[in-house]
Amino acid sequence: MPKKKMARANPGVIVIENPQKTSLVKPPAGCHGLVLPNGSATCLIGGVGSSKTTTTLNIIARCADWLPYDQVYLMSPNIDTAIKGEYGLVKAKRFPDNIIPPLTFFNDKPGHTCVILDDITLEMSTKKHKEDGLSQRDRLNRLVGHMRSHHEGGLDVFICQQQMIAVPTSIRRLCSHFVLFPNRIDRGSMHTIARSVMINKRTLEHLFDACSQMGPYTFILVEQERLSHRARVRINGHQEVPGIN
Repeated sequence: MPKKKMARANPGVIVIENPQKTSLVKPPAGCHGLVLPNGSATCLIGGVGSSKTTTTLNIIARCADWLPYDQVYLMSPNIDTAIKGEYGLVKAKRFPDNIIPPLTFFNDKPGHTCVILDDITLEMSTKKHKEDGLSQRDRLNRLVGHMRSHHEGGLDVFICQQQMIAVPTSIRRLCSHFVLFPNRIDRGSMHTIARSVMINKRTLEHLFDACSQMGPYTFILVEQERLSHRARVRINGHQEVPGIN
């Protein structure tokens, strides 16, 4: 075929299906705004008492109602207390030694999987593990960047932190969703937050001001991987904010 005709026949990039991602699906129109695509990485930012845990559990419940989880794992500084407490609602289990395991850990655990990293220090050790030659920092990056989208059934990651600067830049860039709690965030960090969620700083400040008047636990959900049938920015996950692309 002549080059000009071939260009007209294939005017854009040809879609090539990745067999490792065939189990990833996006929520259809009509789903609640807290139902996120499987294989998502969600970063929740807010100070103590902002309702990060409650919101995380609500998102997990909405997602599970659409696509049930086969297993839920939790990492927390207070792992035993957390599992017996609120995270007992989702039957969370701990990783061996309460550290990020080698990625081969998931090989014989297919199915929709959830990993919650609740207030753990993300500036992790760079000491290499003998098992796989990777450090905890390496494993975190692989978990959020590769495993979530290549695990059979999809792997959703929830990262709960009090400040955006506590999340390494490399991890922020890998997140597909952000949940921000304006009433419990230091406005001095607004520049970092705006760059992380890719929203104009002044626009984000207006959003924060509006949400601060709506109740102490109001939050903003920002999608980086956008769906055509719903707004990229949603207050409390369901109230759409138009015009922010």
